[in-house]
Amino acid sequence: MILRINRAATCVRWSPNGDKFAVGSGAKCVPVCHFEQGQNWWISKMIKKHKSSVLDLAWSPNQKFLVTGSSDFKCRIFSAFIEGIDKADDDSHTNLFGKNNKNVSVFGEVLWEFDEAKSWVQGVSWSPNGLQIAFVGHGSIVAFSTLSADADPKTEVIYQKGLPSTIVSFMDDKTAVVVGFDNNPTVFENGGGSWSEKRQLDAAGGEKKAAGAAAGAGAARSIFQDRDTRGKTGDSAGVKEEPPIKTIHQNLILDFKIRGPKKFSTSGVDGRVVQWNL
Repeated sequence: MILRINRAATCVRWSPNGDKFAVGSGAKCVPVCHFEQGQNWWISKMIKKHKSSVLDLAWSPNQKFLVTGSSDFKCRIFSAFIEGIDKADDDSHTNLFGKNNKNVSVFGEVLWEFDEAKSWVQGVSWSPNGLQIAFVGHGSIVAFSTLSADADPKTEVIYQKGLPSTIVSFMDDKTAVVVGFDNNPTVFENGGGSWSEKRQLDAAGGEKKAAGAAAGAGAARSIFQDRDTRGKTGDSAGVKEEPPIKTIHQNLILDFKIRGPKKFSTSGVDGRVVQWNL
């Protein structure tokens, strides 16, 4: 597939039906690709309204819209409607953008722009019911926005207690999980109409489980890994170990995959793949 971009591709996502895919890039644009029967080839149409690199994107459940996160501090919702692939019929997920509803069938139109992050927007997600989006910023914020046909989107911004998250994903319409530099998945829930941080899944003592798993691979390797991931500081008078990391993941969580209604897995810079159960 020739994307027609002059900078690196940063992320790629298939649409829910599998007949389109979108690619974020460092070229400030998003190629939306589909198969053209007449040419017997995949072709791309460009969304070009970003001012910096596109770091993440997600499809709406009806695959007519894209939400993107960019290093220009903005989260945006675009129309990704392609005639001949998407149906123009009115459905419950189409009239959600107030005054911008008239543009929902115009490819590449910005339907809404969010600037609450005040930092790089590193992760975005769309809820299963199509009525909410979420995004996380490098300023340790998590934002949830509810879409409405009758009014501007209502956005709630929650400041995290720890380090920034890089990935956010809805488990269902009222539960979301964020992961990132904290090495610890954090659960957010919607109760009574508002979102709040509920808990971190990796309770104190997780490092003991990790140490036990490493010991099974060999004592020598475990000692080397401990020194390599945690480091040592000190001077000629003596060497002092840094405090142990008290989570199963010992470094940045890089990826997140839903495995079932209440289950997901994570993988990190530390080389570990961990499965979680809510």
